[in-house]
Amino acid sequence: VLYVSFEESCSQIVSAVASVNIDLQSSLDKGLLKLITYLPETAGLETHLYHHVQVLREFQPDHLIVDSITPISRMASRRSVFEYTLRLVALCRQMGTTCVLTRQIPSFNVEYALKDVDFVSQLDTVIFLNYAEIGGEVNRTLLVLKTRGSSHSNQFREYIISGSGISFRDVYAASGGMLTGAAREEQEFREQADDIRRHQRLREKEREIERLRDLSRLKEESLGARIQQIEMEADLLRKENDALGVTRAKRKQMRESSYSPRRNKGGDR
Repeated sequence: VLYVSFEESCSQIVSAVASVNIDLQSSLDKGLLKLITYLPETAGLETHLYHHVQVLREFQPDHLIVDSITPISRMASRRSVFEYTLRLVALCRQMGTTCVLTRQIPSFNVEYALKDVDFVSQLDTVIFLNYAEIGGEVNRTLLVLKTRGSSHSNQFREYIISGSGISFRDVYAASGGMLTGAAREEQEFREQADDIRRHQRLREKEREIERLRDLSRLKEESLGARIQQIEMEADLLRKENDALGVTRAKRKQMRESSYSPRRNKGGDR
C-alpha cells in the first residue's frame, strides 16, 4: 500500500490508527506500506504528481490511498485538481492498482458528496461517510452511493471506531427512520421489553385456554356420568314396568279362570 497524506505526518498517522488497535508500524518495517506525507504548499501540483508517479512505478503497490484531495485545491485551480486526479487514476488503472481517494465535504449531506467532483464519472465506487445526529448525539454512518457493475445496499449503516478496531452494525430502522447510538439502544430495549410482555400475555392466554379445556372435560365427564346414571334408572324402570305387566297379566288370567261355570256329569242344573 502506498499512502499519500497531505494533512498528517507519518508518526501522526501511525499513532492515530494504533488507538483503534491497527498496527501500521509492522507493515512499514516489512516494506508492505509506504507513507508519503507533506503539506500541499511545499510544491506545485505538477511537482506532486511527478513525485507520486515516480514512487508508484518504483514501489508497484497493490493499493494507492490519497488522503485527501481537498487540501490540494488550496494551491491549484479546479482544472488543475481535475487533471491531477484524472492522470493519477488513469495510471493506477494501467498498473492494476486500486486507487482510493478521500475528500472532505462542507456539509454532512448527500447533496455535497459529489458536488464539484468533475471526475466522478471516472470512479467505480463512491462511499459516503456521514455523521448522523439522532437523540442528542452524533454517530458515524456509511452509505454506498455508487458501485459500477455491482448491486449494493441503498441504506445507511452505522459503524463504530473503538479500541478493538472498526465494526459495522446491522441496519436498524424504526418507524421514524434509521436509528443509531443511544437512540437505537433505547428502541431495541423497548422492543425487547414489548416482546417479553407479549410473550408473557401469550403464555397467560395459553394457560387460560388449558384451564378452560380442563373445565370443559370435567363438565363433559360429569354430564356423561349423569346421563349414564339416568339411563340406568330408566332401564330399571322399564324392567319394573315389564315385570309389573307380566304379573298383572297372570293375575287377570287367574281371575278369569276362577269365575268360569262348572259342568256336572249328570247334566246341567
